Amino acid sequence: TGGTPYGVSHLAHADGSAPISAEESRLAIAQGKRLAEVALRLHGGK
Repeated sequence: TGGTPYGVSHLAHADGSAPISAEESRLAIAQGKRLAEVALRLHGGK
């Protein structure tokens, strides 16, 4: 779990015994923002 060369990852268990950590959450939000910025640029936005 955490950051990898391919992006953020998290191994979740079906019973909920492996919740996402604060660091994983922070990384996922940052990666999502970056993806949105790139998508806007590719679409002709900002």
